[in-house]
Amino acid sequence: MEVRNGQFHVLDSVMVTVTRLDTWMIHKGQMVDLDRMNSFTLQIISGETRMKAPDLTALLNQYLFPHAKAPIGNITVTFEGGTVVVKGQLHKAIDIPFEGKGAVSIADDSDILLRFTEFKVAGVLKKGLLDALGIKLASVAQPAKQSRFHIEGDDIILPIAALFPPPRVAGKLTTVRIDGAEWCRSSVPLTQR
Repeated sequence: MEVRNGQFHVLDSVMVTVTRLDTWMIHKGQMVDLDRMNSFTLQIISGETRMKAPDLTALLNQYLFPHAKAPIGNITVTFEGGTVVVKGQLHKAIDIPFEGKGAVSIADDSDILLRFTEFKVAGVLKKGLLDALGIKLASVAQPAKQSRFHIEGDDIILPIAALFPPPRVAGKLTTVRIDGAEWCRSSVPLTQR
């Protein structure tokens, strides 16, 4: 399948803009059925996709965090000068507000890394103080289903295969960046190096 300048609704309220996409639709023991997204995997040959901050916000709140059973919610994502700004609530005995700013990069061939450079909890506890106290995001916000995403220290690791609802996507990430008001990803197959 080849797509140029298309738009995919991955959820009713979430749109991914496809600048270009060359992919194989690999069936899962049955005929590919576009009405049954679990019937195939998209094996990416090459491509570039873009996502606006409101779409990423909706994807995290409506799909990723609930499916990962993460103690995080009411997330708002914005992009500022090449960085990601995240505001939300940490669900513990009470809801605790937090906000952070970080950079995105590739963790490995198929994972996106969000590394927080600034972090504030309850409006007062800043990253430097939390670090000095030995408190890391991983110790308070780790999801129950770590196959969806997991946290290492203060870094969030997002496997691209679990980030979106079906169909599943397989391929190697080559770049991830913030470009103005959009989050951009480029991919090539896992077999290319």
